Amino acid sequence: TSPTSTSSALHGIVTSAGGSVSTALSGGIVVSSTGDKVFFVDESNPPKLTCLNASTPFDMSTLSYTNSGNQITLTQIGAALGGSYGSMSISPDGKNFYVNKGSGGAIYQYRIATAYDLSSTVTYVGTTTSLSSNSR
Repeated sequence: TSPTSTSSALHGIVTSAGGSVSTALSGGIVVSSTGDKVFFVDESNPPKLTCLNASTPFDMSTLSYTNSGNQITLTQIGAALGGSYGSMSISPDGKNFYVNKGSGGAIYQYRIATAYDLSSTVTYVGTTTSLSSNSR
């Protein structure tokens, strides 16, 4: 599936359920280790982290969206990046997620109180503005 059709498909799932999300999706998607949740960050300003639920784990044809507790606005990123970002990832335990500005950019960390659950408390942890590589 091409990135454009993936973005359009995700946009369609969210908007058909009454949600709001940009059609621009450049950072890919992240699937929870249990396969029942798919996360992505859109390029709204500020961007939003959105979660879709799969009724059958790892079966993307069963994705759905509800307006309650499945989307958060990433205000720290919006203020700094104007809506654009590079990629995102979620820690294996589902309690931290990271969004980066792209090539050489800052990494923003958020903590989720309950693994993979955006309706629980989500806290902005901080930003790493530069990373150095270790030479050996």
